[in-house]
Amino acid sequence: MSLLKKRKKGAAEAPERKNEKKERKRQKGTLELCGYELMLKNGVAQVAPGLFSQTVQFGDITYQCAKKDIRENIYSTMSALYNYFNPDTSVQVTITNEPVPPEEIGNRTFFPKSDPCLDPYVEEYNRILNDKMREGVSNLKRHRYLTFTTEAEDIDSAIPKLARMRNDCVQALARIKSKAEPIDGLEKLRVTRGLLSPLGAFEFDWDNLSQCPTARTADFVAPMSVDFRPNGRSDAFKADDAWCCVMAIRSFGSVLLDDCLSNIVDLPMPLSISLHLKPISQDKAIDMVQGKIDWMDMEERGQKSRAASKGIILTQTSTALRYSRADAEELLDFLRNKNERLFEYAGYVFTYASTETELDERVDRIISAAKGSALTIEKLYYR
Repeated sequence: MSLLKKRKKGAAEAPERKNEKKERKRQKGTLELCGYELMLKNGVAQVAPGLFSQTVQFGDITYQCAKKDIRENIYSTMSALYNYFNPDTSVQVTITNEPVPPEEIGNRTFFPKSDPCLDPYVEEYNRILNDKMREGVSNLKRHRYLTFTTEAEDIDSAIPKLARMRNDCVQALARIKSKAEPIDGLEKLRVTRGLLSPLGAFEFDWDNLSQCPTARTADFVAPMSVDFRPNGRSDAFKADDAWCCVMAIRSFGSVLLDDCLSNIVDLPMPLSISLHLKPISQDKAIDMVQGKIDWMDMEERGQKSRAASKGIILTQTSTALRYSRADAEELLDFLRNKNERLFEYAGYVFTYASTETELDERVDRIISAAKGSALTIEKLYYR
């Protein structure tokens, strides 16, 4: 082959190689969104080197409909469950509203037949509920997940730790009549796929990995493409064909109501709420709160000193400072004497739609519902 022909062939292959490199880089970028490195069939995941997680699914606690004493028992049980986790662990509660698959609409069996005497009533109830589904009512499935992570040297040493945490969580939830069970790797991949590519199909089987030695589970979960600036926007993104938005729960109101999150979860739309808690070591938490009290004492002395320099005798400080100090002292008492923990917190709300307009409408409804519950929710912007 002449030198001229080689140059022409190289020039023709250059764009193709360039496109292949871009494709590999894009795939690597979307794989990083999966949030884990290794998934086992039993549902144990390696999130990062030395960090492992497992997830349990639990049923509805019916808190809102319960009597006062039952609600107090639920509250104390859940508080004890969160305080159970150590600083080398973390816990995340996730609530999802997933659309019912189109093939199930109008064809679901809500109540199975079990007694010939009651079968006619069962058929009638199923018919009524399926008719409601065809009308667009109850076309969402709600799932509740509790994910916990722990640090370990390797997967073998992590499994016993996760098993102990799983059993303790299941027993704690059973005390408030909430059935909990661990989800396997296939279900965990399905949930992850539903968050990363909500409108995409989930087609995965463990046999697929054996057929392709270089394939990973993340290859079947990650979206094909992600655009973080669709139509020039930075407050939304497109995952495959779905318009998506993530909002952060920045702050709670001074009076925290029991239904502050249920008002958002009950919205008739697909969404996901995640609350992530990372326990702070007790010594560090006490030092942190004590440091804030010391700072407020210094601020109080400063206010009195400035007032005295003007010839004013200040008998009490500002109302805001007094309330803040009282709250800090109460928190310090909880940490020292009542075995309560302090947590690093992160809360997010995720929703999606098939069109940009529909997404904006859903986001506005979520923010409006949050304001009604004294929650501050803000959209996250891509930077």
